[in-house]
Amino acid sequence: MTRFTKSAQRAIATLALSLTAATAHADLTARDAAQVEKLRGTAVISSDGALVGLIEGASISGDRASLFLKPGSGDILRRSGKDIIIRTNTTELTLQGTQIILNANAQRVRTKAKVIKDNDDQITVNLPRI
Repeated sequence: MTRFTKSAQRAIATLALSLTAATAHADLTARDAAQVEKLRGTAVISSDGALVGLIEGASISGDRASLFLKPGSGDILRRSGKDIIIRTNTTELTLQGTQIILNANAQRVRTKAKVIKDNDDQITVNLPRI
């Protein structure tokens, strides 16, 4: 698949997802948490529809969540093309269908994200209560 095709697919997916993202409310149940842990290649978006990355896995324990993301060229938390691990509270996540929504707009996600660890191949980001 060409780079243009991938970019076009991401743009279309982001646009479609943004229409439902505006109505999201942070509310991740235990059943939703189990489903999130199984998702692969699904978009993680902000509440205003900006693409954060594609989920490659998750670890959810109690009220804490770690999302393992593959960032793309238009993603809001892209850091030198490295994989990103987002650590946050489960109250900051919503599952709608197969999309994961962060309970903040793109600007707040960018400004609240704190890099806490930068390895050669991945970056760990703490996304506090937003």
